[in-house]
Amino acid sequence: MSQTPTNKEISELLRNVATVYLLLEGSESGNNNRFKIIAYQKVADIVEQMSESIYEIWKVGGLQKVPGIGPGIGSKLDEYFQTGRSERFEKILAMIPQTVFTLMKIPGMGPKKAFKLVYQFGLVNDQTLIKDLRKIADDGRIAELPGFGEKSQSDIIEGIELFQRKDRRVERIPFDKAEKIADEIVSYLKKLGPIIKRIDTLGSLRRKEKTIGDIDIAVVVAKPYKKGIIPKRDNPYLKITEHFLKYPGVRSVEAAGDAKASILIGENIRVDLRVHAEDGYGTMLQYFTGSKAHNIKLREYALKKGYSLNEYGLKNLESGEMVKFADEESLYSFLGLKTPAPSERSGSGGILPK
Repeated sequence: MSQTPTNKEISELLRNVATVYLLLEGSESGNNNRFKIIAYQKVADIVEQMSESIYEIWKVGGLQKVPGIGPGIGSKLDEYFQTGRSERFEKILAMIPQTVFTLMKIPGMGPKKAFKLVYQFGLVNDQTLIKDLRKIADDGRIAELPGFGEKSQSDIIEGIELFQRKDRRVERIPFDKAEKIADEIVSYLKKLGPIIKRIDTLGSLRRKEKTIGDIDIAVVVAKPYKKGIIPKRDNPYLKITEHFLKYPGVRSVEAAGDAKASILIGENIRVDLRVHAEDGYGTMLQYFTGSKAHNIKLREYALKKGYSLNEYGLKNLESGEMVKFADEESLYSFLGLKTPAPSERSGSGGILPK
């Protein structure tokens, strides 16, 4: 091994393995993958959030003491740390095109969406992958695919632009530092007064993880904006995002829209803002609080109840009706579950009947 692998690299490796199991689930070669998916995602989350190097822990024989790492994953990591590669990992990862993993690095690009794009458009050249996908999107061909549409195509274009940014960002920052930054930005946003009804942090910050990647903040507008009825100058979404973009600590603007914006501040720390109406806010809040493992388990639970869950609400699989929730408690209660504290959602736990 030429250099010490970072926690981020190991976490990404484990997530990629989980992705293969997820994409093959239901196929002849992927039966009974559910527990493997959960196990690998759980360990990936744990490794990513650790303040101590997983490699250094392995060197002193402490790998099996890390929560979630059993004999199976442990033996593969042991081989990887010893030789710089794992034959078993390589066999698993070779089961799908490697370009799927590259596309998953684009903000907002999940494994199933990446997998479908790769196969639909034959995107197997990693050297030209992003350029090829951007041209396909610009030509409007993604919007024509079932399950995508114009909005999805627009989101992919925005994600590609963010992916191509050259600014280097810090990988993870301590929770206390991230919380302080978030508190300062929240206080700044509150200066807008009554047009803001509620503000929440999202993701690993809301879950109070030890380290944080991006800082995500969500805002509820006091009154929804009706396009074409209320003058654009009175659009509360736009007022909030424009105010956010003028935050004194901004180094660069990564993205700007009526309801979403992203900035880099300080030591190239990314801060994302979402502005949302109260209608449907609860589902969005749940979705972007995560973790991935918790959300996957919740989606599986919803499917058993006859509903498809996404960031917009619960869709009845029979009638197609979309049920929206103003708060998380209503969403979990609708599914017959207790509402777990954000800190209880770091893994796949927190799915408990009322």
